[in-house]
Amino acid sequence: MRVFVGAALALAALGAGGAASAAAPTLRDGQDLYTQNRVPEAAAAFRAVAADPDASGYDKVEAWRSLARIQWLIDKDDKGALASLDAALALKTDPCGTVIMRARVLDESGSPHDAALWSRAHRAECPGDSQSDDVTVAEARALLDDVALKETPAERRTRDLDEAGALFRRLSADADAWPAAQSLRMEWALNVGDPKTALEGWKGFFWVTDHNAPAAFKVEDAEVERRFTTGLRPDATVQDQIGVLELLLRGGFYKKAQRFDASRQIAARAGADPVYARVLLYMAMRKDVDALILAYDRATARGHQDDKSLLDALAARLNAWQTKIGVDDAKTRGGVHDSGFGVYGALGITEGYAGLNAGHIVQDEELSIEQFGRKGHVRFVVVENMISNGYETWLWDGLGETGGWSGGDGVIVQVRSTYTGAGLGALASFQPEMAKRDAELQPGLEKSDLQVLATRPVAYLPGVQARLMKQSAKQVADRARAEAARTGQPFARVFVKLYWDLTLAHSIVVHEGRHALDQAEFQGKAALSPPELEYRAKLSELQLSELPRLPLGNLMSPEIGGQTPHGIADARLMEGYRQWMEAHRGEVKGFDPKVPTLEQLDKLSDPQIRVVAQGLDPQFRQRRTDRAPDNQQGKGGARRP
Repeated sequence: MRVFVGAALALAALGAGGAASAAAPTLRDGQDLYTQNRVPEAAAAFRAVAADPDASGYDKVEAWRSLARIQWLIDKDDKGALASLDAALALKTDPCGTVIMRARVLDESGSPHDAALWSRAHRAECPGDSQSDDVTVAEARALLDDVALKETPAERRTRDLDEAGALFRRLSADADAWPAAQSLRMEWALNVGDPKTALEGWKGFFWVTDHNAPAAFKVEDAEVERRFTTGLRPDATVQDQIGVLELLLRGGFYKKAQRFDASRQIAARAGADPVYARVLLYMAMRKDVDALILAYDRATARGHQDDKSLLDALAARLNAWQTKIGVDDAKTRGGVHDSGFGVYGALGITEGYAGLNAGHIVQDEELSIEQFGRKGHVRFVVVENMISNGYETWLWDGLGETGGWSGGDGVIVQVRSTYTGAGLGALASFQPEMAKRDAELQPGLEKSDLQVLATRPVAYLPGVQARLMKQSAKQVADRARAEAARTGQPFARVFVKLYWDLTLAHSIVVHEGRHALDQAEFQGKAALSPPELEYRAKLSELQLSELPRLPLGNLMSPEIGGQTPHGIADARLMEGYRQWMEAHRGEVKGFDPKVPTLEQLDKLSDPQIRVVAQGLDPQFRQRRTDRAPDNQQGKGGARRP
C-alpha cells in the first residue's frame, strides 16, 4: 500500500500548478518527474519554474525547496541546498516550511548548534500551534544532536539540555499524540537521568496508556518501569544500563541507543555480558545495512540502479547477522526476523526497485478477514521505527511512504509511522493559519487540474485531492466532536485516534486483506498480476470503508500516469469513475457539463462512491450494481498498537 500525505501537508509539496506559460515547465511537471524517479529532468523543471517570472510565489518557493531536497538528499550538497532555501526565503511566501527544511539541512550536515540558533531566530515565521510545534521540535532535535557531538563543550552541552527541556514545555496539547515530539522528549530525559519523563515519552511515542509497552514487546509493565528507574540513576550498574539499551533497541530507537551507550561508556565496562554482545551485533548490522542502502538509493536516483548487487549484499549481511544471533532461518521466509529485537521485514523488488522493508514489531495478532463471502485468517503485524522502508519512501522524503504489504504466507504488515502523522496533519488543517494557507493554494491547484485535463481525461488532480481530503477531515471531525461531547475526552485526542482507526481499517485491514484473499484463491497460472491485485484491493477499500472519501483521496495519487502497479491501478480506477459519471450526469448533484468530468469527482456522494466501485469490481460482474454493497470488512479490529 502506498500512502501520500494529506492536504494539510502536501498542497505546496505537490504543486499549485502555477501560472507559467504553456511552453514552460510547471511545478507540477517537476513533481511528476521526481515521483517517477526522473531526477535530472525534475531538477531542470524546478530550475525553470524558479526562474519563470510568470510562476506564482508558491510555485517558486516549492521549486526552490524541491531543488534543495535533491541537492541534500541525493547529492549531499549542503551548500547548494542552503543556497536554494535562502532563495526560497527571499520570496517571503510560505516561509515556515523553508525554515524547518533549512534547520534540517544544517543539523544533518553536522552543524546542529547553528540549526538550533536558526530555528530560534525564525520562530516568528511559523505562527499557529501546528507550525509552532514544528519549529520547536526542529530546535529541540538540533539541541539534542549538539549534545551528542564529541566536540561540543561541556558547558554548552549543559545549556543545550536546559534549553531543550524548556522547549518541550512550549509544545501544544496536540503534540501529546505526535510520536516525533515524544521520542525527543524521551531522549532528553535519558540525557538528564529523568526516568519518569523518559517513561512518559516512551509511552507517548507508542500511544499506550494502560500499559508501559505494546503487548508485542512481551515485557511486563513493572519491568519496563524498573529498567528506566534503575538504569537512569547516577549510580546505575552497567547491567542496569544495558537493560535500558536493550529496551531502546527493542523499540527501534537505534540512534538513541547509540548515544546512550556512548554517554555511559558502556562498551568499556560491559566485559563479556551476553546481552551487550547481542546489542553490538545489532548495531554492527545497522551500520552496514544503513550505509549499503543509502549508497544504493543515491546511485539509483542518479540513474545507476544495480538491484542484484544490492540484494546479494543485503542478503549476505542479514543472513550473517541472523546466524550470529541464533535466528531460525525457516522463520525468515526470504525476509528478516528476530524475535529478540522484534525486527520483521521483507527483502526484494518493490515497485521496480530493490530494497528492504523492515522495522520493529509493535503489534502482532491473528485477524479474521471476510469480504463478499470469502473468508480467511491472516497474521497482522505492525512495524515501527523502520530500518528501511524501500527506495521510493526514501526518494519521496515525506511526500509519501510505503504503508504496508502482504505476503503469500498469510501475513499483513502495516508501517505505523506512515499513519501516525496523517491524523495530526488533518487536525492541523482546521487551525486558522493552515486553513488560510490551504485556501490560498487551492485556486492554483484547481488551475493545474484544468490545464492537465485539457490534454487528457484522466490524471493526478491535486485540486480534487485537496477537496476530497478536506471533506473527509470534516466527516472525521463531526464524529470526533460527538464522541468528545459524549465521553468528555479532549477533541484533538479523539480526532487523531479516530482518523488512525478509520485509515488503518481501509488501507491495511481491507486493502491487504483483499490481497490475502485474492492470493489464496488465484494461484499458479491463474495468479493475478501486481496491477490487478492492486486494482481489486483498492476497489475493496472504496466499497468497505466507513468514509469512502478517505481512500478515494489517497487513490487520486501522483502515481497516476506512471507504470508502477499502483499507478496503473489508480489510473484504471479513475477512468472507471469518469465513465460512470459521464453516464449518470443527472444523478451527480451539482454536475456541470462545462467542467471536465473528473474535476467533479468530489461531487459524488458516499453511496455513489461505493456503487461505482462495486460495478467495477470483477467480484460483482454477475450482480446488479444499482445498490451499495454490504459494508463488510476485516474483523478483528483496526486497533492502534
